[in-house]
Order: sequence, then C-alpha cells, then structure tokens
Amino acid sequence: MPGSLTQPGRSRAIQAAVGQAVSAAAGMYVALATGVPSNPDQGNLSDFATYELTTAGYARQAVTWTVDSSAGTSVAIRNDNTLDFGPFGSDPPEVTHAFLCDASTGTSGTVLAWWQLDAARDATTGDTLRFAPGDLKITLA
Repeated sequence: MPGSLTQPGRSRAIQAAVGQAVSAAAGMYVALATGVPSNPDQGNLSDFATYELTTAGYARQAVTWTVDSSAGTSVAIRNDNTLDFGPFGSDPPEVTHAFLCDASTGTSGTVLAWWQLDAARDATTGDTLRFAPGDLKITLA
C-alpha cells in the first residue's frame, strides 16, 4: 500500500537530495492506529499517538527499508523486514492506518509518513497482525 510523506518527511527527503546534512534518526518505527489526525501533514507524533493502539501486547516495531526496483521511473522504498504486532493480550480495536515515526515509545517525536490500509484489519485476543516485506511503500514520482 502506498504511503504519504508528512511535511517533516518531505523536508528531510529534499534536504538529503540537495546535499544538505540531515541528522540520522536513532531508529524508525511503524505504529498501528485507528485513524489519523485531521491534519496529518504536520507530522506531530503527539497528534498521531491519540489514534495509536494501546492494547496489551502491542508495541511499535522497528523497520528497515530497501529500494523498490519495481517502481519504474519513480523512486520508491518498501519495508524490508516482517513487522509482527502482538500477540494481543485483549481484543484490539480495528486497525485502519499505520504511521512511521522516529520514537520507539511515547509522544515526543516526529511522524515522517503514514498509510491508510487497503483493508481494515480486525484482530482478536491472541492474534498477531503481520506486515510482510513490501507491504508498506513510499514513492516519489
């Protein structure tokens, strides 16, 4: 599923493209959510976190990226690793979105991209939600 870069994500991409120094994030993490803020473009983690799952057994997952060679004339990356969320200790709400942030926990940080899932995912107690390599993509046309 294609993702949307936030303003901070676009800024970092443009700065890197023109050779400006961009500080490396300590890590990149994918989070699951039941929605996104009314203005997701701002990339405020505290705004996104209000929609993030809080169910027992849930945690943000570290993600690695690779160039998506099937993108044709566009430039694209995709997740390179499997992302497993769960198993959940109780029945989580239906997941409709995911977001990429630079913090493993908490509400201080930046959201660089977000995705609306192709189809909502509804897990139950004991389930694990999995994103296979290539499920999350970011494309610059």
